[in-house]
Amino acid sequence: MADLDDTLERIRRGYHALGVGAHRDVVAMFEGGAEPERGGAGAERGGGEPVGVGGEWSVIDLVDGHRYAPRGVVAMDLFGGLPSHWQLVGVDVEHWHRGPWRRLLGFGPTVDGAESLVVSGHYRARPRAPEWRWHVERVPFIHIWCLVGARVESVSSYLDAIEVRRLPAAA
Repeated sequence: MADLDDTLERIRRGYHALGVGAHRDVVAMFEGGAEPERGGAGAERGGGEPVGVGGEWSVIDLVDGHRYAPRGVVAMDLFGGLPSHWQLVGVDVEHWHRGPWRRLLGFGPTVDGAESLVVSGHYRARPRAPEWRWHVERVPFIHIWCLVGARVESVSSYLDAIEVRRLPAAA
């Protein structure tokens, strides 16, 4: 249970770090409990931040089922949905609920060994244009995390209609 608690704490720190420049904490939300590999797809850039941890993930459009390759840092697929002329300046988590994972959008039977974490709230974003930088908008989000053991298996962004899903391990 301590491993699951560590994973939940990494996720909590990641939400807190959004918009304040603590990129390492955001990337750590998607790590499976171990440090990412160094070199190759997990090579470091500059200040020691891992990049390219997106290699073991797939992004699924929940409307049409199309699968996309993730960005170099998979966290950007979940949190990078704001238009480029907007800047994320923070996040307000208003709901944090942990419970059993249920099939069929949460209405079906529970899945043994899997837990869900529902996190909702608002991103705080502002325009990048200098004359509008004082104007902050609140953009809602709902994320549904599927955790198996201490490992994040998938995250659905309910309002963006995407799911970031871990690919099955190669045999």
